[in-house]
Amino acid sequence: MVTNNSTNTYIVPTTNNEITQPSQPAFFATLQAAADNVTGDGTLYILGDTDVGATLVEIFDQNADLNPGSSAGAIFTAPVTGRYFLTTNINVSDLEEDNNIQSITIHTSNRYHIAPLNAPGITRDSSDQYGNTLAVLADMDAADTAVVEIEFSNTAKAVDMISHASSNFCSFAGYLVI
Repeated sequence: MVTNNSTNTYIVPTTNNEITQPSQPAFFATLQAAADNVTGDGTLYILGDTDVGATLVEIFDQNADLNPGSSAGAIFTAPVTGRYFLTTNINVSDLEEDNNIQSITIHTSNRYHIAPLNAPGITRDSSDQYGNTLAVLADMDAADTAVVEIEFSNTAKAVDMISHASSNFCSFAGYLVI
């Protein structure tokens, strides 16, 4: 059965009875170019902040709910009230041993979802790089927003967000679950 009105199809079964929902909110975006020297001294960096010239490139944005870059960062706006799966992957370079405090946060209108803190300056790899992922199931009301915030402390503002044309070194993704 296909549910539609005169202009839109909402539920589409395939010949094998898999169901797709082409209007279901879903997005995936990745950092377009490296963002250099954006944190490290306690400065809060918001992924997609155009003030440092690093917007996100949308791989897909099924319901056009993601603004991939602005001076306020990449902003996802919930089109309807529900539970949203949101995830971010952050990889940075130019870490120093003194970068021992970090936070990676998915900040929604309702609350902060924070990745576990550890010692990135000590656990960085031999090329002074570090990566972390955060995934949450967030309750969002219609028109609530979500952004990704990154902060490294205890040294100079030298930490870079890594970008690569065909990867998701720094990315933001999500979809409506229920």
